[in-house]
Amino acid sequence: MGHQNTGPIRMRSIAGTHYTSIAQQPSRLHSLVGLSNNESEDVVIGKMLPEFAALIVQLGSELNAAQQKVVRLTRALFWLTTALVVVGVVRLVVTIDS
Repeated sequence: MGHQNTGPIRMRSIAGTHYTSIAQQPSRLHSLVGLSNNESEDVVIGKMLPEFAALIVQLGSELNAAQQKVVRLTRALFWLTTALVVVGVVRLVVTIDS
C-alpha cells in the first residue's frame, strides 16, 4: 500500500526542523543517533524527543485524513447498495406483474 501525498505537508517540530514528508524524519533521527558517540545520552534523548513528537503528530494528522476518506467511502457504498436494492425490488415487482 503506497503513500500518496496530496501536497507538501509542512511541519515544524519543537527543535525547529521543517519537514515536507515523513520520509525525511527517519534520516534525521538516524543522524541524531550518531551524536551518541560525542554527547551524553541525556543530550541525545533531549534532541530526539522533539523529533519523535513531530513524527507522531504528523502521523496522527495523516491517520485522521485517511480515516475521513474511509468514512466517506463507507457512506458512498451504503447509498450505492441502497440504490441497487431499490432497483432490484422494482425489477422484481415489474417481473411478477408481467
